[in-house]
Amino acid sequence: SFSSISPQELEDIKDSTSQRLPVFIESESEYKDFGLFLGALADLKESIVTVRNFKMTRDEAILPRARSKLVIDLYLERQP
Repeated sequence: SFSSISPQELEDIKDSTSQRLPVFIESESEYKDFGLFLGALADLKESIVTVRNFKMTRDEAILPRARSKLVIDLYLERQP
């Protein structure tokens, strides 16, 4: 489950027709579900997505789930 999804400011990319939208995400999930989520990002058709960074931590209180924090960058075509 997602604890938080926080889109940041849209960033212009120099000498490009694209813009970058960083999104901070916090969640609790099993490792398998985290992998499925990352796979779903790869299947997006309207933008390019990269994972800038991520961190998973184990917490005995929520096993078998783990906490994760990640930043993804969505590359979107610049709107006129």
